[in-house]
Amino acid sequence: MDVSAEIRAEMARQGVTVTEVAAAANVSRNWLSSRINGRVAIRLDDLGLVSQALNIPAYEFVRRASENRRCEAKAA
Repeated sequence: MDVSAEIRAEMARQGVTVTEVAAAANVSRNWLSSRINGRVAIRLDDLGLVSQALNIPAYEFVRRASENRRCEAKAA
């Protein structure tokens, strides 16, 4: 799983929509959608905006993605 997938997973856990997170982050829905769907790479400042909107530290998304990559590598 990558950071974008972790953001989508957290949004699902919190039960929030792209529109709601975009509004909380003060960005457009298209801006957020392009990043969480992998059409545009997520920069650190982008991650900061999204993490604040979801009330999750930015490093947590990176940690989760890294942990999932390690688990996937062990399974292969």
